Amino acid sequence: MRDPLHSLSVRLKLPLLVAGVCLLAFGVGGTIVSTSARDALEAEILQRLDAECRASADALDAELTLLTRRVQDFASDGYVRDRLDRVLAADRSAAAELRDHLARNKLPLVAAFHELAVQGPDGHGLVAVRAAADRLLVPGLSASDALDAPWHSDRLQGSAALDAPQVVIAVPVEDLAGQRRLGRLLAFVPIDAWIAAARVVDARRMRVATSAVRGALHLTDRAGARSDVGASESPPDHAGRSTFARSLVLPINGWQLHTEVDAEQALAPVSGLQSRFLAAGVLLAALSGGLLFFPMRFLVAPLQALQLAAQRLAAGDLTARVAVASSDEVGGLASAFNAMADALADRTSRIEHANAALRDSKRELVAERDRLNAVLASMRDAVVLVGPDGEVILRNAAAAPLVAPLLSRASELAGRHRCYAEGARDGDCATCLLDPGATARACLVDVAGATFEMQAVPVTALPGGPPGRLLVARDVSDRIERDLQMIHQERLAALGEVAAVMAHELNNPLAAISMFQQLLRDALPADSPHREAIDAIGRSTTSCRQAIRELLDYTTGAQAEVAEVALNDAVEGAARFVEPLAKRSRVEVVHRLAPEQPTLVGDEVQLRQLFVNLALNAVQAIGGAGGSGRVALEVAVVDGQARVAVIDDGPGIPDPVRPRLFQPFFTTKRRGAGTGLGLATARRIAELHGGRVELESSRPGRTVFQVSFGPRRADAFRAGAPT
Repeated sequence: MRDPLHSLSVRLKLPLLVAGVCLLAFGVGGTIVSTSARDALEAEILQRLDAECRASADALDAELTLLTRRVQDFASDGYVRDRLDRVLAADRSAAAELRDHLARNKLPLVAAFHELAVQGPDGHGLVAVRAAADRLLVPGLSASDALDAPWHSDRLQGSAALDAPQVVIAVPVEDLAGQRRLGRLLAFVPIDAWIAAARVVDARRMRVATSAVRGALHLTDRAGARSDVGASESPPDHAGRSTFARSLVLPINGWQLHTEVDAEQALAPVSGLQSRFLAAGVLLAALSGGLLFFPMRFLVAPLQALQLAAQRLAAGDLTARVAVASSDEVGGLASAFNAMADALADRTSRIEHANAALRDSKRELVAERDRLNAVLASMRDAVVLVGPDGEVILRNAAAAPLVAPLLSRASELAGRHRCYAEGARDGDCATCLLDPGATARACLVDVAGATFEMQAVPVTALPGGPPGRLLVARDVSDRIERDLQMIHQERLAALGEVAAVMAHELNNPLAAISMFQQLLRDALPADSPHREAIDAIGRSTTSCRQAIRELLDYTTGAQAEVAEVALNDAVEGAARFVEPLAKRSRVEVVHRLAPEQPTLVGDEVQLRQLFVNLALNAVQAIGGAGGSGRVALEVAVVDGQARVAVIDDGPGIPDPVRPRLFQPFFTTKRRGAGTGLGLATARRIAELHGGRVELESSRPGRTVFQVSFGPRRADAFRAGAPT
């Protein structure tokens, strides 16, 4: 723990310590004593206040109950009841007789009553002894109150004839037969008269300890209005000062009685204890400080000399020493300091020699490190040194795209060969390469769109730790691409040879089919229903021969036959061609033609083949999903361009497949179900006709391929280049 007075000298610390002990002892002790006395006095004050408050509340409640009974006695007087009945019957003399009777025979009987008044059943004043009856308004008293039971005002009532606040008592008045409510009798009782009649204990003077303390009583009605109790002396002003208080609710009318005394006056007997204790502590601290002069003189001076010598030693003066003038602890400390200074001077000399040797070694290591960093930075191959826990110890700039996938065992670190390491998942190259106990391994992995050839060898001599792995990776994406292109070219060459052979083999049977089709057509009468089927055989034979020729053209680059083609007819013929296959797959093929007939300059058979390829792909996509659906071929002219849309409600095309849709030989169908040339051929035919094929949108339930054609001239088509 650090000394809180570390910035002060010992010369000041000792006097402060003694003075602090004195002040703490007397200050804390005085506080405890004065607090205990104060708490005991507060408890006594509160106990007495509680007793005074209860006694006053009981007396006020009993007195108000007695006054209520007196008002009930007045209301049961037969004379009062008879005269009130006559007043209600519009007898003017009865009102004067009732007022005189109340003034002479009732009001003087109770000294606490200041005013008596009578109200009718509708709440309007009829008779009052000292004031105008219609001016005696009682807030909170409605026409329905106090007709069945006594009523007491729930707030302090004002009076024009009386400055002090007052309470109102209202009781019902019945007719002589006791069958009808005639109105109510009101008695106005000033607060001071109520309290004086109740003989409430004067709480404005209560004995606390040996001094008299001024206190106060006040009442608060249900609305929160407050009235101080009037007595022989005015109540003390406690505004802004602390007080002791007690409160009780009067059961009869719900008002609150408050009793309070000034806290400063009540606690005056114990208010000076703490200051007197503190003054004694200050005096004792001053006396103790004078007695510390001699210990400070012979203790602090040697310590200051030792401090100055230590400062010189810290500044580099190894000759600093302290004179030993005594044999006590201070003298022993000085001797130990001198011995430490001698040893420090000797070791400093040896450290300087060792430091010079270390500087030479450091220069050699820095030069070696710089050469190694230069070699690593200049390498195009990625180099990564990985520790046994998978942390990267060293890497060069070329390894930046590999570090994060390697350390996170990312799924995008996909190997091109299956990994047979124990516990590794298929293709989990990161586990194979980073296994610290494995032998040298190699792997082809795809990372961030590039292919890397990675070599991993164990490193058994990592400084200060267990073995790790050294990974060297080379980007072989270009080499892989060249290999794929060569394979593709060899495949195209083989396809050309096969196409030539197949064309020769298929043309012979097609020629026979075409010949017999013509013979049958000539033999049938003009109105024969079979002519439609014979014509379909002829068109199919022509399409097959044209497809064989297109296959040869695809491999040899031959040009198509150019003529004007009606786009609506080509799309309609493609729909009829696909319809038999679609019916077997429970797929409906519909076509919607343009109102005007758009025409193109091109090869009709190739265009029909383009739409057949797109429609067949759509039919196979729906049939492959195992359900039924619809394929629509729509022709439209937009902004002078002819457009054909092939729309199906199949399962849609996944996102990873879309970039490779138009690559030759790419297919998602099962082996033997497709060649992967349909969309590639469709794109080639569209480009030859100055158009383009693109996937406009695809989602489950709707896939749209859009074929757009621009204007083409016949000479440009023969040249094989778009205008």
